[in-house]
Amino acid sequence: MKTSGRIEYEVLGSVIRSAREEQRLSQRDLATKAHRPQSSIAKIELGNQGMNIIEFIDLAEALGLQPNALFDELLSRLRPTLPPVNREA
Repeated sequence: MKTSGRIEYEVLGSVIRSAREEQRLSQRDLATKAHRPQSSIAKIELGNQGMNIIEFIDLAEALGLQPNALFDELLSRLRPTLPPVNREA
């Protein structure tokens, strides 16, 4: 899944990279645990490749994290970049 240069994918990649580094895993280690090519992990971390929800869950679990904890971290980093929600509609 290509990302079209959206900032959200860069933030997602940063969250994945931070979690990987906190676990002291190399990209290759994470790729092995997640059953993905190392090049895919590199592209995700650079924001050049997205993922679907199943892949997100797989990566979270490979990092030893609950998917909701990883998602909460993603949201906390994205909130400053997201436009406000219009709840009046």
